Amino acid sequence: MFLRQIPQAVLLLGACLLAVPCSIAQSSGGPSLFRSEQDIQRAVEKARQQPWAAKAEEDILKAAAAFPESYEKRFGLQTPELPPEGGQWGHYYVCPNTGSRLQFHPPDMHVCPDDGKIYKNQVFQQVSYSQRADALERAARSLALAYRITGNRHYAEEAASILKEYGKRYLTYKLHTRMGTSEEARVYDETGLQLESLTLVNANADAGARVFEQTLEESVWLIQMAWAYDLVRDSGVLSAADRKLVEDGFLRPAAGVVSRAIAPTLNWQVWDDTALAAVGYTLGDQEMITRAIDGPDGALPYLRKYLVDGFWIEGSWNYQFYTMGAYYQLAEMALQHGRSLWQQEPMLKAMFASPIGVTLPNGDLPAFNDSDVHNLRNEAPLYEAAYSATNDAVFAAILMSSKRENEQALLFGAANIPKENLPKPSSTLFKEIGFGRLTASDGDLTEVMKFGPHGGVHGHFDELSNVIYSQGRLMSVDPGTQAYGLPLHSTWDKQTVAHNTVAMDETTQLESTGKLIDWQVTPKFTTLKADAGPVYKNVSLTRRVVLTPHYILEITTAAATDRQMHTFDWVYHNVGEQHIDLPVQPWSGFAQKAGYQHLSSNRSAIADGLWQTEFHAAADATAGAGNMHLLMAAEPGTRVITGNGFGPDLRVTVPYVMARRKAQMAQFVVVIEPHPGAPVIKSIESLGNGKYKITAADWLDQISAGDHVSLEHSGKY
Repeated sequence: MFLRQIPQAVLLLGACLLAVPCSIAQSSGGPSLFRSEQDIQRAVEKARQQPWAAKAEEDILKAAAAFPESYEKRFGLQTPELPPEGGQWGHYYVCPNTGSRLQFHPPDMHVCPDDGKIYKNQVFQQVSYSQRADALERAARSLALAYRITGNRHYAEEAASILKEYGKRYLTYKLHTRMGTSEEARVYDETGLQLESLTLVNANADAGARVFEQTLEESVWLIQMAWAYDLVRDSGVLSAADRKLVEDGFLRPAAGVVSRAIAPTLNWQVWDDTALAAVGYTLGDQEMITRAIDGPDGALPYLRKYLVDGFWIEGSWNYQFYTMGAYYQLAEMALQHGRSLWQQEPMLKAMFASPIGVTLPNGDLPAFNDSDVHNLRNEAPLYEAAYSATNDAVFAAILMSSKRENEQALLFGAANIPKENLPKPSSTLFKEIGFGRLTASDGDLTEVMKFGPHGGVHGHFDELSNVIYSQGRLMSVDPGTQAYGLPLHSTWDKQTVAHNTVAMDETTQLESTGKLIDWQVTPKFTTLKADAGPVYKNVSLTRRVVLTPHYILEITTAAATDRQMHTFDWVYHNVGEQHIDLPVQPWSGFAQKAGYQHLSSNRSAIADGLWQTEFHAAADATAGAGNMHLLMAAEPGTRVITGNGFGPDLRVTVPYVMARRKAQMAQFVVVIEPHPGAPVIKSIESLGNGKYKITAADWLDQISAGDHVSLEHSGKY
C-alpha cells in the first residue's frame, strides 16, 4: 500500500515540527501529560489500601531499582548504552519452521527455542536493537514513575540520563525502513525466510523511522518517552540546556518523523496521531495537538470514519485492541488538559463495548483476519481508563474478571469496582461489519460467522467463514495469523482453503464485502444467511446457518453464472483427531498453490451417498475432551478429502475435511453435531424446495430454510 499524497499545508507544518518550536507553553506545575502530581499521590494512596494496587506499585519500583543491571545483563552490555543503530521489524524475529519467537543470547546469537538452532545475521541483530530501545523506554517510564511515587532523586537522574542520551543521538540514527537491498535479502534468505513482500513496503520511504524501522513502532515508543520526560522535567535533575537538548534534539524531531506522512494502515495512523499529540501536549504546541486530534487524518475523524458497528474496520482483534490502546491514551491526555473525548465521542465507548458482542462462552474472541485468539479478561488493562470515564457495568465486569495487578489499574483505574458479571453470550448481529454470533438457548454451542468488509491489508480472503465453540472449547478453528515476516502468513493464513468456507478452482477468493440476507432469533434456533459478494467472478456464494442447542445445519450454495463447470471445495478445520467412515486412500491431486500446497497427509475417497466423520479433541489444560460429528447429505460423485493443515500453533497440525464437487452449481448440506461420547444423529436428507430432514434415534427435525426458516420437531431430544 502506497502512502497518500500529503497536502502542502501539512508539509509546511511538518517543516515547522522538524525545525524550531512553533509555540511553547510548557507546564511548570508538575507532570501533566497523563497524570498530575495529585493523581499520582492518589495512586500511592490506592496502593496502601488495595493489594492489587500495591502489587502494581511494587512492580514499577522493582523495575526501576533493577536498572541498569537488568538491561545490561539481558543484552550483554557493560553500560546502559543506546543501540548503535536503528532497529528492525519484530515480525522477522521468528523460527522459520515453527513461527515461535526467537530468543536473544548476547552478544549476537538468536536461538529458536523449539529446535535450538542458532541464527547469526544483521537483520536479527537489528531486531535486538529494537528490543533494546523498547527496554530503555520501559526503564525510563518506570524510573520516572518511581521518582514520582517515592521522591527518590536517583530515579529521576537515571530516567533523565536515558532521555539526554536520546537527545544527543536521535538525529544520528538514519531514517530507514524494512529490509530490501539485495545483500540483506541474500542474508535473510539463508534463514529460510523470504523478502518477496517487502519491496512495496520499502518503497514507502515515508513510513520509515529512526529508532525503529517504521513510524508505528516509533510512535508507540515515543508516547512513553514523552511521558517519562513529563514526569521528570521539573525534578531539578535537568538543566535548561538539558531540557532544550531533549526537546529540540529528540522529542520535536521525533514528532516530525512520525507525522511527516499519512500512515499505510488505519491503526498505524491513529498511533502516529497519538504520538504527535503526546509531544504536542508535552511541549505545549497547540498546532501539533489540533492536527493530531482534529486534523483531516486526525484520530477523531478516523474514529468517526473507520468504526463500524463499534468495530475497527480492519476486522482483527489484534488491531481492535491495539487501536483501543492508542485511543484511551489520547483520551487521558486530552482529559488532563480539559477535554473529555469520552463525552464528546460516543463512538469511543462503543469501540470498547463491541468485543462483548462476539465473545465465545469462555471469553475468547475468534482469530479472524490478522489476529490471534484474544480472551477479553487479558485485555482488561485497556478498560481501566474506560471504566473510570464511563462507569459502564460491562466494563466493570471485564475488570472484575482480572487480577488488576497492572500499571493501568494503579494509575488510571478506580479504587473500587462494583461486582458485576459478564453478560451471558446471546445471539447478536452486527450487520454492517458483518459479524453474527449464533448461540444456543441451552448449552454452550456457539458459532461466529463473518461476512463483512474484507479488512484491508489485514484482511483474509475468507468470506462466510466461521468458528464453532462447544463443550467448553473452540472446536472448529480459524488459523489466525503468524508473524508477518514468515512466508506462511501470506501462503497459508490469508488463503481461502485455510478457513471454514468454500474455494473455487483451487484459487483464493477475491477481496469482497458480503451482505446479510436473513437473521432470525427464536426460542428453538438462531439462523443467519449471508451472501459473500463478488468473491469469484461469475459465481455467487451464499451460506445459511441454523443453530439449535443440539446441532448446526449449514447450507452453502455456490452457483456459476457463466454456465461453466467449476471445482468447488467446501472446507472444514477442527481440532483433535479425525476418524472418517469412508475407505480413504493416499491422494496427491492438489495444485501446489493458494494454500493447497500446505495440506498434508491427504487421503481421499468418492462418496455417492451420505457420509460422516468424527473429530475427537483430547482434554487439555483449558478444557475437557470434546467431540464433533459431521454428516453431509448425499450428492453422487462427491470427492471427500481428509488430511492436516496448520492452526494457530504451527507445531500442532489441525485436521481438515473437504468435500469437492465439479459442477455449475453445488450445494453442500451439512449437520455438525457436538456430543459428549456418542453421536445421536443418523442422517441428513435434502427433501427439495429448501426442506431438510434430520433424523436421530429418538427424534426427527424437519427444517424449512427458504426466505423464512421454520423447524418442526417430533420425539424427544
